Amino acid sequence: SSDLESLRSAWKDLVGEYIAKCSDPVSLKRGLLTIRVTQPAMRFHLEQMRGSLLAKVQRSLGKDKIQTIRFSMG
Repeated sequence: SSDLESLRSAWKDLVGEYIAKCSDPVSLKRGLLTIRVTQPAMRFHLEQMRGSLLAKVQRSLGKDKIQTIRFSMG
């Protein structure tokens, strides 16, 4: 979707280079954002900051676009 494209292009600015290297927004469907994470330690880190991450992407895309974040290893 175009929302996913704009999120992907803003990803590094939103989360910083370190996190962006290990993670990638892969899908956005019905308010659920799925982020693929390459390392278990990074997944744990992102789980810890889920609330602030959600707030950041909501500020970027709009609260109506994203309600939930899910992390998948891959």
